[in-house]
Amino acid sequence: RQELDRLNSLGWVDRAKGLVHVPIDQAMRMVAKEGIKDWPAPAQAERRK
Repeated sequence: RQELDRLNSLGWVDRAKGLVHVPIDQAMRMVAKEGIKDWPAPAQAERRK
């Protein structure tokens, strides 16, 4: 139950560092829209002729 509450809630992880946890569905939307900073781009597949 505690894990589900944490996955579905918003709150501070470290207020001094400005770190928060966000609901998992919101986090997935943010990553899909904005990507992850400094994450390498996917390799492009070669096209066959």
